[in-house]
Amino acid sequence: MSTLKEADYESIASRYFLNRKQASVYIGVSVRHMDNLVKRGEITYSKCGSRIIIRRDYLDDYVQRNTVQRNP
Repeated sequence: MSTLKEADYESIASRYFLNRKQASVYIGVSVRHMDNLVKRGEITYSKCGSRIIIRRDYLDDYVQRNTVQRNP
């Protein structure tokens, strides 16, 4: 995986719609794992022709739903 520059992440974080690769970078998973999340319906997405696009707020919702709270 190539290194991600801070400017690249800021560019991704400022977009409303992300492609699969950008979405995987945004939440810190591989593209393959992102594909699995989409396939299992764990992340809501849209299709533009054959392209899968994912709203950034849907990714934020996914991360929030899957946050684990540890009891002290």
